[in-house]
Amino acid sequence: MTPAPRHAFQDHAAAPHIVVTRNNNRALELTVDNMTLYRPHSDETLIENFSLSMKGGESLVLTGANGSGKSVTFKGILGLWEYGTGHVTLPRDVKIM
Repeated sequence: MTPAPRHAFQDHAAAPHIVVTRNNNRALELTVDNMTLYRPHSDETLIENFSLSMKGGESLVLTGANGSGKSVTFKGILGLWEYGTGHVTLPRDVKIM
């Protein structure tokens, strides 16, 4: 039996993650619709047709090898990656840690 691959973040609490909080018991929602991100000044696709829906109280942890696109995915969700397409609805009470 082959052992599972080791990632830099074996403890998921230490991995970069998204937490959608609740505001005055109002359910907030983060949505990502068909986000495709490209390498700057290139045709290379980094993330393709990524969709996500998270409601208040939910969290998401992304793990993977170095260079697998975790940081680019977070930047795309936050609107900090200029090279791509899709739609993101980001409530004010979303925390990226």
